[in-house]
Amino acid sequence: MAKIFKSQVKDMKARFKFGVEVTRTFEDAARIDKENGNTKWADARAKEMEQLFEYETFKALGAGEKAQKGYKRIPGFFIYDVKHDLRRKARFVAGGHVTKTPKEETYSGVVDHESVRLTLFIAEMNNLEVRAADIGNAYLHATTREGVFIVAGPEFGLELEGRILLIVKSLYGLKSSAARWHEELAQTLRDMGFEPSKADYDLWIKDRGTHYEYICVYVDDIIAASLNADALLKEFRLKAHYKLKGADYYLGGNYGRIKCADGIETCYLSAHTYIKNICKKIEKTMGVTLKNYQMPMDPDYRPEIDNSLVLSEDLISKYRMLVGGCYVGSLRHPICHNHKRPL
Repeated sequence: MAKIFKSQVKDMKARFKFGVEVTRTFEDAARIDKENGNTKWADARAKEMEQLFEYETFKALGAGEKAQKGYKRIPGFFIYDVKHDLRRKARFVAGGHVTKTPKEETYSGVVDHESVRLTLFIAEMNNLEVRAADIGNAYLHATTREGVFIVAGPEFGLELEGRILLIVKSLYGLKSSAARWHEELAQTLRDMGFEPSKADYDLWIKDRGTHYEYICVYVDDIIAASLNADALLKEFRLKAHYKLKGADYYLGGNYGRIKCADGIETCYLSAHTYIKNICKKIEKTMGVTLKNYQMPMDPDYRPEIDNSLVLSEDLISKYRMLVGGCYVGSLRHPICHNHKRPL
């Protein structure tokens, strides 16, 4: 496997998520698959490798050929995770932490939440359609300017193993990848006739003559507002061959329309699905059935007299995961322009 530096491995103890052991290394993934009698980690890794090759992320040098002067060897490794539906996820990342910070810009901005709210308000006032989507494998659409390479490990197959792979695309983990993707997306939008708002450079506007079109950009998540939002997203997708996913989700929250109590139909952003999934995670992970409450905590709970045992390492991991998930969910505020907020 590609060389892993000691600084990457902070804690090699077994880690569990949703009751599933999460692997940390290539060898450990093989062991877990063998013990479980399946190939779930191997399949997740193969899917990631397929995408890396599809986007021509690397340029392979010939056997025995060395990288030119000015290129630095860095580690490349997989980060593994388990999704809430127990799907295994493997992401190949570059060890950009061992490189010097480039002199050029590495920062990538994101649209302000208030800009998103204003865009939805403008869309409502002008009868514009709104669609949300996220761009698959966003960083791999951009080209890196960092001179770095990895040495291919067994995950690259017998033909490439041991050979030098120059990193061509803005692979996750490189210090400048976010900025390169931001530049790539900005150029695509300019080619489509959009210009950034002077108030927020990640809110893009285009004058169609009869109306204005808007695109809000938050890394790889976008919201588009137009008289024909589907046509706009299609043009956006074809312009740079982006893979767009979803049409009613934005930053993990639901987007849609709802009829409020006064009969007025309006748009909203809601944490409904996210909270629903969090509840399922808690029930599955902890083996409990949750009840509906009208307040954050059981009014009869008395923490000062709690004498339960200290958590085991496995339960500590589960506790951190659940608290983190609930905290993120609390930040996803639903919005409704007449202030009657749907769940």
